[in-house]
Amino acid sequence: MRECRAGAGSEGVRGAWRRVLSFLVGGCSRPPSCSVLFGAWRGGGWLTGKQRQGKRGEVDLRKVARALRPVRKPPVKDGIARVQEGIQRKGWPADVVLGGSVAKNTALRGSHDVDLFVRFDPSFVSQEKVSLSDLLEQVVPPGAKRVHGSRDYFVWKHKGFTFEIVPVLRVSHWREAQNVTDLSPLHVAYVKGHLEKRPFLADEIRLAKRWCQAQRVYGAESYISGLSGHVLDVLIIHYGSFLAFLRAASAWEPPVVIDVEGHGTAVGLNQAKKHSPLIVIDPLQPDRNAAAALSPQVFQKIKKAAAAFIARPSQRAFTIVHLTPSRIWKRHPDALVVELVGKDEKEDVAGAKCRKVYEFLTRQLRLHGFRVVETDWEFRFPRAVLFWVVAPRRLGRVMTVQGPPVSQEAAALKFQAKHKDVFRVGRRWFAREPRVFTTPRQLIASLVGAEEVAGRVAAARVVRRPRRS
Repeated sequence: MRECRAGAGSEGVRGAWRRVLSFLVGGCSRPPSCSVLFGAWRGGGWLTGKQRQGKRGEVDLRKVARALRPVRKPPVKDGIARVQEGIQRKGWPADVVLGGSVAKNTALRGSHDVDLFVRFDPSFVSQEKVSLSDLLEQVVPPGAKRVHGSRDYFVWKHKGFTFEIVPVLRVSHWREAQNVTDLSPLHVAYVKGHLEKRPFLADEIRLAKRWCQAQRVYGAESYISGLSGHVLDVLIIHYGSFLAFLRAASAWEPPVVIDVEGHGTAVGLNQAKKHSPLIVIDPLQPDRNAAAALSPQVFQKIKKAAAAFIARPSQRAFTIVHLTPSRIWKRHPDALVVELVGKDEKEDVAGAKCRKVYEFLTRQLRLHGFRVVETDWEFRFPRAVLFWVVAPRRLGRVMTVQGPPVSQEAAALKFQAKHKDVFRVGRRWFAREPRVFTTPRQLIASLVGAEEVAGRVAAARVVRRPRRS
């Protein structure tokens, strides 16, 4: 069977449709690429970039995908051998397997992270009566640093790559797992099985990962609350392509349920696992929502960004642009900018505390009557950049302070003792107070030294915009 190569950009809408139909009737051995599908989808009322260049833009997704493929292979065999040697010296029933995006062939160019899973026999671990992490510590290469987590793992720098060496139990079913990481090798095998059937999905996953990185929605860490790599794998397997994922995401209405394996367990999930607007039933663990970390705010951000890309495809959507004061002021000349420095050694802990500071300051702006029209933030360990664009309006000399509900008698008494002009609206107390801060800069400058800020970060400052020469 012949392989179709040309894309929609070179052969137009008719050619794109010919390729799609050829695949459907069996005349083409390889599914049409995402750029071809995009061209066909845009044609006949769904425009192609070539036809409307300058109005809606265009992007060659095949070219983007090629640019995302790694060019440098990590020293996987060397890394595995170094750990395996220690295990063999001990005579332990354990082995080392490659994991993560390197194992799945979905790694991005420029990534230097390699996951190694050390699988221990459960019966051996129970006999030793020590933790998996303590066992692994005895066989990791010299220089590996222990990182604390739900189960401690080790980070080892080797030949320009960062190896994360993770101890897991050797399991064959999710019920045997004692920690979610025990299922990681099974998740890798699951994704690899799908990629063997549909190899083109590897590029689709890369596109999805880079797009999410560029939108700052990639990662399940608490300070990001976005989509993990595992969830993106499942979403691309479910939708079949990057563009199909974006088309679906642009129309998502919560709660969205994705159940690739048809477990039918979404209804039975406990409430704690259903708080996310996106419920992705783990293909291997039917009682788990793999997307539980996704926040409603990031969900809406993904939806908005997906709709924007479908309406106006652009290669810039795959470009990671970090927030800096100069870039913020170029777009928003009157933006209020704050820089933070985290004080914790662990990235996720420092990031979570910076996020709490951002949320606190945003909340205070609104409580003091300032209308925030746009805001965002970014954390790059150990620093964070925050900004707010506040609607220019004159505030009165008196502000309304929200108090506790009427039902909370003790809190209500304290509120009434603290404020003079107290009044009730419905079931809540309020008070009128002279306005202290008439500009958002005054307010934020007064808060960067507050305990809610200073107690969480090593440093915080309002960044002044340089005067124009």
